[in-house]
Amino acid sequence: MDNLSPDSNQQSWFEQLEKESWSAELIISGAAIYGSLQLPWLLTKMVNYSLLNFSDDILEILYLFFTYLTFAITILMINFILHFILRSIWVGLLGLSSVYPQGVNEESENYSKHYLQQLKVDFGDLRSYAARVDQTCSIMFAFSFSVAMIFTSIASIVLALAGIAYGIHQLLPQFTINTIFIAMLSILMIPGVIGGILNAKKLRDKAWVQKIHYPLVVKSSSRIMFHFLYQPIFYINSTFITNLKKRAYTLGMLGYILLILPIFMVVFLQSNVMYSNQRYYFSNADREDRFYSVHYEDNLKTDQLIQNPIIPSSEMMGVGVKLFLPLPTREEIVLNKKYGEYKMDSTLNDSQNLIKSRAWFKEQAKKYFHIELNGQKFVPERLRSYNHYNANEYGFLAYIPDSLLLSGENLIYIQSEYRYKGKKRQSFIPFWYSAK
Repeated sequence: MDNLSPDSNQQSWFEQLEKESWSAELIISGAAIYGSLQLPWLLTKMVNYSLLNFSDDILEILYLFFTYLTFAITILMINFILHFILRSIWVGLLGLSSVYPQGVNEESENYSKHYLQQLKVDFGDLRSYAARVDQTCSIMFAFSFSVAMIFTSIASIVLALAGIAYGIHQLLPQFTINTIFIAMLSILMIPGVIGGILNAKKLRDKAWVQKIHYPLVVKSSSRIMFHFLYQPIFYINSTFITNLKKRAYTLGMLGYILLILPIFMVVFLQSNVMYSNQRYYFSNADREDRFYSVHYEDNLKTDQLIQNPIIPSSEMMGVGVKLFLPLPTREEIVLNKKYGEYKMDSTLNDSQNLIKSRAWFKEQAKKYFHIELNGQKFVPERLRSYNHYNANEYGFLAYIPDSLLLSGENLIYIQSEYRYKGKKRQSFIPFWYSAK
């Protein structure tokens, strides 16, 4: 014992640490479950802020960013919950093996001898079964972190490219942000394609390939793609890939993604990410023949972001109608492009110009929104700037007096200058009115 080398002592210590890693896994997993379940709420806050403050060209890129981020969040939630359950089962198996170390009792009178032997062949003793569960937990723990880090890395790269594309667009406005972004993303994908080609059996053993394949193509591009997460991602995935056949690893990864898709879709839809897509934002509530709850304040959830014109309720009695017209940045940009911007009056001071610019902006908003009540054009006497109490969304508040309302069903039609493929965005808000 006294002659043990430092290397053997270190190896023994590491093996002991491996055996006891379950306790750290269980603690981390329990804390991670709580933390990961808060992530959808944080994601929604990020999405809502983006929807209120960014233009369409930025939002189209952020749509990709939020998609990858949602995958990372979903993976963490599902894997940590599954890991916690399996690791808890494993702890139970250890306790049970201390009471019944032989596991299945082949001398039991409750089943036939043949039945018990088959049971023993399938499951072995408790300790061997516990060992298999332990291995599954360890693999799942590493795998969940690895995949989540991959999606988070890709999301951060998308966000960084969006920022660079925006900066280049400011210097070279003739190129759109999306064009610049796609060009940079395509360049970033080239090393991956080259790496795949060089890894073909006909090429990978050639001397010139060995000089550039790993050090120049794979390692360099991976450092860019995965940045500070490069080492854990690369090492964990390399361990999986080199211990599994490539086909099995690829199919396993695809199968896992398909498995989590239902939960992903729930998180994705609840976070409002879909509104980042211009087509969805344009047409999400534009049918005249359908009742949309998003048009009524009393149907809103707390802090729900308002993306459509809205009135207090679908049923009202003896009062006029408050109509809120949201104007997120994506639509404010359209308004400014169509009607220009207020020109400062040199004969007025700053305070006076500010008052006049606000009044001017409201007049443009009256032209930007075309409103009809029961088929008749309605021009609000005045529009007031308003931040809605539900999600602090900026827009305009108009008032429709009860003298213009019909007893029974009424219909408000709103059309804005926001366009998609040449068509203007429109909303239909039916409601029932009765006098007191």
